[in-house]
Parts: sequence; C-alpha cells; structure tokens
Amino acid sequence: MGSQLELEEGYTLLVKGVSEEGRCYLQLLKDGDLVQSKIIAPSAEYATLADKTFFYKKDVGSQKGLVIIAVHFKNAYRDGASSAVTVDGIWQISEEPVSIAPDEKFGKMRVASINSNDMTLTMDNNDNQIALERDTDIRLMGNIRLRAADQSTIDESSPLRYYICKMKEDAVPA
Repeated sequence: MGSQLELEEGYTLLVKGVSEEGRCYLQLLKDGDLVQSKIIAPSAEYATLADKTFFYKKDVGSQKGLVIIAVHFKNAYRDGASSAVTVDGIWQISEEPVSIAPDEKFGKMRVASINSNDMTLTMDNNDNQIALERDTDIRLMGNIRLRAADQSTIDESSPLRYYICKMKEDAVPA
C-alpha cells in the first residue's frame, strides 16, 4: 500500500498494508529509522478505541512512557487489490519539553499563572494589546495566530468573526 502520514519532529507513520479483515500494519519512522511497528484493527467488529488507535510512547524529561503520538483510524478497507484507510484524528506532543515560569513571555502572550495541582496554565496578553480588525492576521506566539474574517459588515447583529489557528508551512496547496 505504501501510504504515509508526515508528522512533526521527523516522524512518519507508514501504512504498510491492510488485510481483508481490516487490520492495518503500521510502521513509525523517526528521521527514516524504524522506531515501532504495530498492527491495529479499526474495522474489526466491536473495535475499541485502542483497536482503532496507533500510540507511541517515549520517556520525555522526567515523564516515563508518555504518549507523544496518537493517530486514530476511523476505518480500514481492503477488497482484492484495492485498500484504503481513513485517519480522523492526529495528536502529537513535542518530545522536547519547554520549561515555563510565571511572567515568562512567548510572543505577545505572557504566562499569567501555573497551577500544578489543577494541571492548568493561564496565559494573557496584558502587556501587549491586540487590536482585532477586519481581515487581520496576528501572530500570538510561535506559529499560533489570531485571524479575523474579511467581512463587509461589522455591527451588533453581525460581530467580527475570528479564530485561533496554528499555521503549518507544508499545509499550503501546491
């Protein structure tokens, strides 16, 4: 089959094959080297979340066995020479942890508070006022952006539409 999914930090997930029963043979590569092989069965009758998801765990910092990659497969299909898989969820966390502290700045954002008991982090932009206008694209931090719609009417009944997004360089169509 040979389909591949390019992930961050040098990882590639290869779909090496799909069986008639809908089992997928997967290989995870890091910078071209094999790091894990696994068979999942997303199309099996009564398939569980674990049956439908490829997980890769790694020790990161002081965390042992942290899931850094999870790819959820909606289904897998094979009929003779034709086969297909559908990925409907990708989750990846960096294997390079970043230390943070209150008042540390990341672009226009500031770490306002960290609560290790609640496992929460609050960021704000108190020192960096953001003016959001029609058709704006503002970099908040890293590749996280705040974008506003290019709408012709902005009033009480039609307020400015906006969203937060992560830009990905290879997401631009060729």
